[in-house]
Amino acid sequence: MTAPIRLALVGRTISYSKSPDIFRAVFDACGVGGSFELVDVEESELESSIRSLRQGGYAGFSVTIPYKECVAPLLDECSRTVQIVGAVNCVAIDSSGRLTGHNTDCYGFGLALLGVRDRIEGGHAAIMGYGGSARAVAFSLVTTFGTNQITVVGRDESGMADFARWLQKTAPGVTVGTAALDSFKGSAAGDVSILVNCTPMGGFNSPDQIPVGATFDWRQVGVYYDLNYNHDNRALAAARDANVIAIDGTMMLVGQAVRAFEIWTGLAVSAETIHARVF
Repeated sequence: MTAPIRLALVGRTISYSKSPDIFRAVFDACGVGGSFELVDVEESELESSIRSLRQGGYAGFSVTIPYKECVAPLLDECSRTVQIVGAVNCVAIDSSGRLTGHNTDCYGFGLALLGVRDRIEGGHAAIMGYGGSARAVAFSLVTTFGTNQITVVGRDESGMADFARWLQKTAPGVTVGTAALDSFKGSAAGDVSILVNCTPMGGFNSPDQIPVGATFDWRQVGVYYDLNYNHDNRALAAARDANVIAIDGTMMLVGQAVRAFEIWTGLAVSAETIHARVF
């Protein structure tokens, strides 16, 4: 008998996570036994938690907010994509306990956009946030959808400047700009092919928050993509009310998960099948 596959998610304040439901569906679809645990830790506990996972018989683990960037130094090696985007969301553990970091967010993000490729390809993207998820989003938009102009939107000038420098180095042919969140109201935003929320604002821990100003003009947006996967949050509702194509983060969540499962086990499963079962 094959031993059950042991997996986990490492993050902070993650009791809301749908990942256990997703992986139960994955195990069932693949006909294998397994478990998926939530490892909710403070930053001071991260290194010891990673050590325990390394030694605990796990095949791998996912990484979420706020550890996607700071976990890399705790690993033995990282994939080329991780080296480019600077963020890890998937860690594989081999039989010797060696840890390899991957980024499957880039893959998951793009899945939900395949049906609207014609609306966003080669266009202007505005990205709210400048952390690891935002870098994965920018990388996917540039390499998969030919985005040629990106505006990063946020509150911290230093964080936005660091993101802009990284993007200019990574994709020198892309026009990069920054915009303060408080003044990003649409009239000064230009024609935005796709607006992506890479912040926790509006997510399960802050469902009443909205990541744009109250006077933001949704009519200038072609597609709104919220990486949060509570599909009824206020920003998604506002976008739909303005007849904007609104996409939540559920397919990205499933897509990155099934790609991670393939890395961990060699077993492939349809993201569409799992999405239909869970959401």
